[in-house]
Amino acid sequence: MTGEIRARAQASVFLTALEAEIEAVSGEIEKASSRSSRAQRASHLVAYRRYTDAEAALREKLYELHHLVDNLRVRFPGLATVPGAGERRVRASDQPIRRRVVPVSSSNRTER
Repeated sequence: MTGEIRARAQASVFLTALEAEIEAVSGEIEKASSRSSRAQRASHLVAYRRYTDAEAALREKLYELHHLVDNLRVRFPGLATVPGAGERRVRASDQPIRRRVVPVSSSNRTER
């Protein structure tokens, strides 16, 4: 029974990672679709072809990812995702610069 519990835990982590990958690939499909439409309107046929080919390849990848998720759910019914397991690791350099904004009030306003 312990082996089944471990397999289920591992499958849960894998499912979470797959779902994160599905989100990422879906976003890339949207970008490629938008870019191909823009290229087509501007009559840039080479760029249009490149983006439509990329979109097609990404859709294939997306279908494959969904197939893997379906197989996991069949093998492990009721499988739940693990919060935080599929999140992308963010480096400090990836974070936007946040500036501290000090609200202007009568106590810190200088009169001119």
